[in-house]
Amino acid sequence: MIHEAILQLYSNARSVNGDTEKTITVCDEKGREISIDWDRVQTKSTELKVALETEKNNKVTKKASAITKLKNLGLDDDEITALIGG
Repeated sequence: MIHEAILQLYSNARSVNGDTEKTITVCDEKGREISIDWDRVQTKSTELKVALETEKNNKVTKKASAITKLKNLGLDDDEITALIGG
């Protein structure tokens, strides 16, 4: 998520190498190193993680809702599985 956060925060960033605050280097299109604000990167990374988790939870909720609606229409479990998969 850190790489994605950096790329979203710094539009001039073209490459991000490394895995931690101490090892990451960010360069622009000409290979020049870009200075980054780690507090902003950490905040953005957290936001991205929360958004991803929310998206996953929403998918689970929507699927459960769809299954309930299909059952209310009279479909059985086998028919629902045939429609949406296992």
